[in-house]
Amino acid sequence: MRKTILALIISAAVSAVLAGCYALPQGAAVSSADTKVRTDEPGEIPENTENVNAAEDKAGDKAGDKADISSDTQEDPSSGQETEKDPDEIMAEVTSYSVKCEVTEGIAVTGSYPRIDLSDDQSEKYPKLDAALDKLDDDIKDTVETEISYYGGDALSYFSTENGRGPGEADMSEQYGSMFLDVSAQIKRADDRLFTVLLFWSSYAGGAHPMHWTESYNFAADTGDLLQVSDVLNRDDSLSEEIYDEVMKKYEDLDLDPEWVKASIEDMVLNDLLCFSVDDKGLNIYFSPYDIAPYAFGDLDITLKEPEHEDLIKSEFLPPEGDDPSGRIKEREDKNVIRLVPVSYDQDEDGNGGMKDKASVGNPTWGYYRSDRTKGSPAIITLEKRRERKEEWINPELWISNNGIENASLPYQDGDYQYRPYDTVSRFYDYQALLLCDPVNDAIILDDLDLSVLLNGPDEEKGQRSEATQYIRYAKAVDGILYVSFGHNGNSGEEPDSGYVAAIDLSDNTLLWKSEPLVCNSQNFIILSDALICGYGYTDEDDLIYVLNLSDGSVNQKIPLSSAPEVFGMKNDYLYVCTYDTEYIFGVTFG
Repeated sequence: MRKTILALIISAAVSAVLAGCYALPQGAAVSSADTKVRTDEPGEIPENTENVNAAEDKAGDKAGDKADISSDTQEDPSSGQETEKDPDEIMAEVTSYSVKCEVTEGIAVTGSYPRIDLSDDQSEKYPKLDAALDKLDDDIKDTVETEISYYGGDALSYFSTENGRGPGEADMSEQYGSMFLDVSAQIKRADDRLFTVLLFWSSYAGGAHPMHWTESYNFAADTGDLLQVSDVLNRDDSLSEEIYDEVMKKYEDLDLDPEWVKASIEDMVLNDLLCFSVDDKGLNIYFSPYDIAPYAFGDLDITLKEPEHEDLIKSEFLPPEGDDPSGRIKEREDKNVIRLVPVSYDQDEDGNGGMKDKASVGNPTWGYYRSDRTKGSPAIITLEKRRERKEEWINPELWISNNGIENASLPYQDGDYQYRPYDTVSRFYDYQALLLCDPVNDAIILDDLDLSVLLNGPDEEKGQRSEATQYIRYAKAVDGILYVSFGHNGNSGEEPDSGYVAAIDLSDNTLLWKSEPLVCNSQNFIILSDALICGYGYTDEDDLIYVLNLSDGSVNQKIPLSSAPEVFGMKNDYLYVCTYDTEYIFGVTFG
């Protein structure tokens, strides 16, 4: 059953990664206060629709339009009436909208989402924050409405006579008849320094149990910049250890796996992926199920408090003394239900289009593989380093934006396809399948690829499965061949058979080749001429750029770096590479 949250990793160009606060709203500004990436270049290097799921019979406020929050009243939940509230104190309003997708009589897929609007005077005072919240609101709305429509399409297909349960198949009617996606919001900070939103997602699209997770969005009030935890701290040299110690102390009665907890926290800190807020108590860290513990352990959280964690938070991000944002936030529920229509995989709302049957791609071996259909030939490009510029830390999103790099992470679209990963295992980013959609109409599915066996086994050679969950990192189709990178979120000690690139012939979905392991855990890769350029690296492992032969996946060139390559991009015919703390520029020689 389809379990995707297609637009959840909505980003101008975000990694993968994509947990709670891993997702970045597309186009959202990123703080540059502590980032030293330059955009000036050395002299030798030149510078540089209509929604098909429209709501029916709606009265009153329209979701997607700003709510009127100039009223000086609010609902009293105990009485159902509205009580007086000083409008001068209201900074924002959170409005909850309900959506419903009718499938058959008595069967419907439901959902809900919030909209966060600044009051009129606050919109004028903080126009950039207002714009950032508008973008976040639109992204949440689009995600929920799109997903509910596709959930409805799944259910409609199942309950239809011709596509329902066949002989010997399990009865899935209870699962298909109870799918939902709900999102709610809590405002944790609302002052002249920070505006912090916690989003709580809950979804059921089949399986043993629902999924739920938390995201944090910490916006600088004056600039609207989306801040990561490194932006608000004075120091982070011992942050992983401090968080780990606090988790193990607070949850000493739980049977936590110390290695899992430690490795996960280190990865979150290293990649600036912590879900967090700052209040008068200190730095709050939120962990969703599977972040550091199994699903059954539920949501976990800790607070790093002063003075035990001295001088941790920058003074400019501490809240005003005695501040309580709840008095400045008004909450309301829109009573109108937004009605959506089911969207089928095989046609759009007008009954147009179609798709191939879902195809599974196998795993012949965990080593290097090339089929008889490949025609190996030497790659004719060579990379030569032109510049290496060390920084304290490079914010990859800001670096991508400054250099004008497009399509640096999934999902994205080019002139041929929309690339939409789906079907997660335990984290919302560990996608196992990929939809290739029409570039204009995403209701038309051109290819549906189940890559779970290719990613995680068992392989045909030994019947071996991966020790860690591997997932799709990036994909790009060129001349009828789909190139996909995949691996797990961790080091080679956890799973040495990981970090691959594979090529799939889209004419019959046959695997043409698979690279040797540990060549790619970068956010994306670049295809130039007859070469694919990617990179691999991790703490205490070699950090390398790999130039692969596009025809058979063999390694043509390896280039050592000082830290792991994260993002690749082309600019003015030069290859740009972003690592944790270094920017590289390479000249490209053809022939």
